[in-house]
Amino acid sequence: EVGVESAIIEDSDIEGQNGVIHVVNKVLTPPSHSIMELLQSKEEYSTMADAIHHIQEYEPQFLSSITNHSFTMFAPTNKAFEELGEDNLHSLMKNRRKLKKMVQNHVVDNMFATGSIHTKLQYNVQTEYQTVKVHKEKDGLMVNSAHVIEPDVVTRDGIVHCIDQVLVPERRRRKT
Repeated sequence: EVGVESAIIEDSDIEGQNGVIHVVNKVLTPPSHSIMELLQSKEEYSTMADAIHHIQEYEPQFLSSITNHSFTMFAPTNKAFEELGEDNLHSLMKNRRKLKKMVQNHVVDNMFATGSIHTKLQYNVQTEYQTVKVHKEKDGLMVNSAHVIEPDVVTRDGIVHCIDQVLVPERRRRKT
């Protein structure tokens, strides 16, 4: 069955004078939360929300610089952050420069829904910091080596894909 959000399309491709109509089995309502509100409201995203707040303390414009348009966030769960190890996580939270790069490595500057991903193709997706590799496998979507465990959470300002690993930025090589 084909659907949109959690509604099933019951009748499709009905041509009208100025468009096409698809009849669904329930009312579609616009999302009420922003990505940041979603991160703050769900306990499993609290570490990512804390990281963004920590950056905001020193760069008040940081959040508005990534949220002034529709965007996508690959949001690691708290468990994903815990897998970095307590010392690494503590060090990351204390180093604003590394923390900012880590957050930027989870933000894509446009809407990126899983329905646009085709199996057997790899997509190089530019985040706010560097490129990540996205591909679809039999058991779901992958971002680098992270599994997307909850895809396509639609918000007012974009889409969130919950992932099971932190996308740690690779060191950039200096040109000689």
